[in-house]
Amino acid sequence: MIGRFTATGVVIASMVGTGVFVALGYQAASIKSTFAILLLWVLGGVYALCGAFCYAELASRMPRSGGEYHFLSRIYHPALGFLAGWATVTVGFAALTAVAALAFASYMSILTTDLNEQLMAVGMILLCGCMHMGKAEVGRSFQNGFTAIKIVLLFGLMLMFLFLTIDPQPVSLLPGKGDLNMVLTMEFATAFVFVTYSFSGWNAAVYVAGEIRRAKQIVPYALLGGTTLILALYLLLNYAFLQSIPFAEIEALESKENIAALAVGKIFSGQGEIISNLLISISLISTVGALVFISPRISQAIGEDFKPLSFLSRKNKNGIPVTAICAQLFLSILFVLASNLQSILMYVEFTLISFSFLTVFGLFLLRRKCSGSFEGYMAWGFPWTPLLFLLMSGWVLVSVFSRHTLESCVGLLTILAGLALYFLSSRSSIK
Repeated sequence: MIGRFTATGVVIASMVGTGVFVALGYQAASIKSTFAILLLWVLGGVYALCGAFCYAELASRMPRSGGEYHFLSRIYHPALGFLAGWATVTVGFAALTAVAALAFASYMSILTTDLNEQLMAVGMILLCGCMHMGKAEVGRSFQNGFTAIKIVLLFGLMLMFLFLTIDPQPVSLLPGKGDLNMVLTMEFATAFVFVTYSFSGWNAAVYVAGEIRRAKQIVPYALLGGTTLILALYLLLNYAFLQSIPFAEIEALESKENIAALAVGKIFSGQGEIISNLLISISLISTVGALVFISPRISQAIGEDFKPLSFLSRKNKNGIPVTAICAQLFLSILFVLASNLQSILMYVEFTLISFSFLTVFGLFLLRRKCSGSFEGYMAWGFPWTPLLFLLMSGWVLVSVFSRHTLESCVGLLTILAGLALYFLSSRSSIK
């Protein structure tokens, strides 16, 4: 069974991917204010925490693996839950795993230029899959170890920026002239999409709730503790970036992904790209591992509920859902071999936030339906925290749909395509 440390580590590992290292480059291109950029990350943390408050109560009331699949099936209808599981497994986690693995290969390529990046990404996915298909203790040790290394490296990197920068830049924590007007623009809303992507993973522990010891108590702790830690890290890291690099240099970057390399180069002249790439590559190992660990638990829950898909729930002698893990590895490798992953990311964001919106809204329905006393975790700030989450999620969905209409429509059509599989499977589903 999973304990408190591993559950929190899964949340942390899922959240810290490439987003925090590349978002600032894109944000600075359209937002000319350090205050507005830091406000983006504050709002992103508020968004993630509000969602974590709500998911923590839902997990306390319904402690089973599966995440939105389980919640939406119980609150609304099994069909909606199935669509959430279908979209999350087939594209959501598989695409995010591929993106993280390709990012690992891209950052490592500066050290191993002779290796094909796709082969490196596939190798990383298979390595993480093998670690999680053996004994549970081995998988947990692998995951916990690399997550701990990630946190130490990131805090070390942030402290270097804050205390070793020779010529620190002024960073305004108060709004200047025109800053508040900028917050109301579509550019600010679009930049917020990058922030929500960086914070995605705040709900990771609910997907494996069925394997967590004392889930009603530990899942809320993991969600809130992990999200709070990452919020503090992201704010400090972006403050350190802005302090280390002149704003004009950030705007002038040709490759927006090189923010970290530019900042490290200010301290270690000539070695910035090598050092930053190595640090980011190491941190991405736990991200890929966490995604490979989480997604099969959704497939497993679906296989337990639908007889035609029962093969997904098969376990080996160690209690590991090996068939679901193999299916996850196969889908992730397909996405590695695909092209135009940026469009896939926009599709993933629109799809996953849509189901998160429905899940948090479902908390209102669940409380109305179960009006009796409840001794588990209750969402702090209810009803204001879920209302704020719904408002911010709606803001992101409108922004993504207006700027990436094609990807959003494809996402909706793909979700609806899952209805055919649901009706075929539900005829013989396990009750």
